[in-house]
Amino acid sequence: MVVKNVGSHRIDTVRVDAGGRIDEIGSINADAQVSVTLAIEQDSSVSVRYLEAGREVACHGDVYLTRNLQAGIEVEIGKGVCKVTDVTR
Repeated sequence: MVVKNVGSHRIDTVRVDAGGRIDEIGSINADAQVSVTLAIEQDSSVSVRYLEAGREVACHGDVYLTRNLQAGIEVEIGKGVCKVTDVTR
């Protein structure tokens, strides 16, 4: 999974909830991205929570993950954007 900050300010306390577990990513600087490998323990959708300008934001994607399936997920957050995309080829 790649999580991109498409905003012009740092985003803090980024957490990805996917596959039955929560992965803490931390902060992502403006116009930066972080790659993370998820360990899928159970079928689930993808959601991301983070702090932007001191406000907690929840981003719920329309992407569903299942165990034993390889998937490429791209998340764009920041500046009012919340986009979760399956980019598996």
